[in-house]
Amino acid sequence: MKIAFVTDLHFGVKQNSEIFLKNQLDYFYSEFIPEIKSRGIKSVIVGGDVFDSQSFLNIKVMNSVYDLFITLGQAVGRVDVIVGNHDSYYKNHIEVVSLKLLTGIENVHIHNKPHIGAGYALLFPWESDTAKIKELISSHRHPPICFGHFDVLGADMYRGMKSENGLDMGFFLDQFKLTMSGHYHTRSIIQGPNGSKIVYTGSPYQITRNDKCEERGFDIIDTETYDVEFVPSKHTMKFVSVQYPNIPDPEIVKGNTVDIFVDYSTKNFNEVEFNNYVTTINEMGPAFKAEIKVSGSIKMDLSEEIGNLNLSTKELINRYVQKLSDLTDSDKPKIESLLLELYKECKGE
Repeated sequence: MKIAFVTDLHFGVKQNSEIFLKNQLDYFYSEFIPEIKSRGIKSVIVGGDVFDSQSFLNIKVMNSVYDLFITLGQAVGRVDVIVGNHDSYYKNHIEVVSLKLLTGIENVHIHNKPHIGAGYALLFPWESDTAKIKELISSHRHPPICFGHFDVLGADMYRGMKSENGLDMGFFLDQFKLTMSGHYHTRSIIQGPNGSKIVYTGSPYQITRNDKCEERGFDIIDTETYDVEFVPSKHTMKFVSVQYPNIPDPEIVKGNTVDIFVDYSTKNFNEVEFNNYVTTINEMGPAFKAEIKVSGSIKMDLSEEIGNLNLSTKELINRYVQKLSDLTDSDKPKIESLLLELYKECKGE
């Protein structure tokens, strides 16, 4: 039997951005559902984090996800949804979950407790207490496959960043032939000594700049051989970077989230030419207007201190920029605007 595993959907991401929502829905309606139907797959497991926000749901997002799961339930015989940490209001337990919205949809089953499905797999929802995870898994009969939403010590959280929390990977490698997990968005495979493995499928599409240059998609699992086939997404929005003054292929820009990197400190920088360059990039049709990112270094004379004043962040940034003697008066407002945007991005605004 073959089943599809897709995880970390994060509907409502980017403060319920309608552009991101359209990208997510297009993926499921135009890629995921047609692909599993063409392969005759009758079972889908969703590995958690259907929604992004843990505190509130946008009405349009709620309706879109509800309709999607109706369609998904009609397309296959069974959809099992594991509760992820982003689906829970509380951080240390999953008694209050947003996935309650999906209960009652035909062929869709929500799991907020460990559940053995069809005798071949343990479905395990998010649990923050590692000791409790061990206890609960040890108390269940051990099928060969486990689907969950786990923190695993040493697994890749993002490119170049490994988890410093969670259960030892050896626990899962000893307990199961195959462990399929959501939670980390970077796709990775951890091989055990006896052919067992842990697979982090990753999100089906790029969600943040951390995902840049990484392939996204879903997995198809053979429950008899434990083989895992990765099916990459083909037409989803990506995060891309371009370096001024290089002109990229328009196909790289169209429909994607684009960052323009520019070094203002170069002697030959020309403001008019750069503005024309930005206009050219935006005319190529990115998903959003291209964002400007400053590369290179800016020297600062710290001989005169600002002083320990009760200033707002905006005022501090303004004073900082005004003291950059290497910048022209026309450049300073641009740098100040960029720093404010970076500050807002870090805050998630």
